Formats: sequence, C-alpha cells, structure tokens
Amino acid sequence: MEILKSNKGIALILALILGLVSIAFLAGIFLMISTGARMSGIERSYTAAVEAARGGATLTCRYLRRGITNSQLAKAAEEGWLTVDWDCLQVKRSKATAEWASWGCDCDETDDTSCETDDTLSSIKDYNDLEMTVGTYRLYSKVIDTKKFTTVTGETGYIYTVHVLSESTQDCNDKAWITFLYRVEP
Repeated sequence: MEILKSNKGIALILALILGLVSIAFLAGIFLMISTGARMSGIERSYTAAVEAARGGATLTCRYLRRGITNSQLAKAAEEGWLTVDWDCLQVKRSKATAEWASWGCDCDETDDTSCETDDTLSSIKDYNDLEMTVGTYRLYSKVIDTKKFTTVTGETGYIYTVHVLSESTQDCNDKAWITFLYRVEP
C-alpha cells in the first residue's frame, strides 16, 4: 500500500497515455482524409471513362438510326478519329443475327471474326464494328445481336444489343464498359 501513497509518476503516465490517444486520433483522421482523396480521384477517372463510353454509345445509336454516308465516313477516316468495319456493320444494321453470314459477313469462316458475337472485353476491343478516338480515350463499339420486329402496319424495325468499351490511352486500368439495347422504329 505504500506505493499508492506516492503520486509522483501518475502525471507523467497520464500525459503519455493522452499523447498516444491523440496521436492515434490524428492518424485515423489523416487515414480517412487520404482514403477519401484517393477514392475521389478514382471516381473522377471512372466518371470520365463512363462519359466517353456514353459519347461512343450516342455515335453508335446515331449510326444505327440513320447510317453514315460515304462522305461522312471518308471525312472521319481522313481526320483519323473513326474506323468502321463498314461491310459487316451494314449487314448488322439491316439483318437479324442469324442472317449475318448469308449477307456477306462471313461469321462462320475461321479467318474472319468481324461478326463474332462474344461479349468479352477482348472480343469487343479486337473485333469491333466502330473504333473511335475521343480525347484521351479509345472507344470500341460492337453490335452483338440484331432482332427484327414487325409493327402493326407491317413495317420492320430492329432491336440491337450493343457493347461500348472506353479505354484511356494514358492508363490501361481506366476503362468503362456499357451494354445497352437500342430499338429503331421503322
């Protein structure tokens, strides 16, 4: 009991404990701030990739709805921002998936994979229908399925399944993949 009668070291021990608690508190705050900043940067990067993919989806929809004239295609190719697998895309735009091979899109031959309907990342990138450069992003668009439908008046419309992949030219981990259905009325 004689040890408790002396209070000489208690102030030092309390000061050390309070110091350690405040250091741990400050370390936690610093960790939360740095994690938040890192997540904000990742979100900003992903948002840019998604917006680029949306732009590619808009151009793809425009093509599926109206087509691209030869003069527009020539100008875009000359400027170097658009590459199109023209023949196969024309078939995909106007024929159901089952008819692609019989209309000049040689989907069954092993040396032509332009009509490949795989929906893998590498398939979209390597065997795309439209390839575009927008800012620091490379966009790959691929129609993987076309369904015909007939309206009450007997006109034919189409429903397309489209994949759009955007990939940064500066950071290969910065990418976004959008898949959507697009219906074109006759």
